Amino acid sequence: MDDYPDYVSERILISPRKIRILQLLAEEPATPSTLAAALQVGAGTASNHLAALHGFGTVTFIASGRNRIYSISSQEFVASLLKKIDENTHT
Repeated sequence: MDDYPDYVSERILISPRKIRILQLLAEEPATPSTLAAALQVGAGTASNHLAALHGFGTVTFIASGRNRIYSISSQEFVASLLKKIDENTHT
């Protein structure tokens, strides 16, 4: 999957929240508070997951005033990861 090491996929696949964040960001860029509301978790929890995903290089952000707006770094990586998840749930 793209140029990402295997451990990145493995770390994401074991976390349902990270998967859901990627699914949401695949639809449109979002702020941590928007993602927290969608996940029904605290803003700190969403921010921690985003920080991990950013560290993996799978998401990026732009600063907009006091907010960060996150988006997917590689649509191809996320699409292949989500396809892998979908295949595993239907087998």
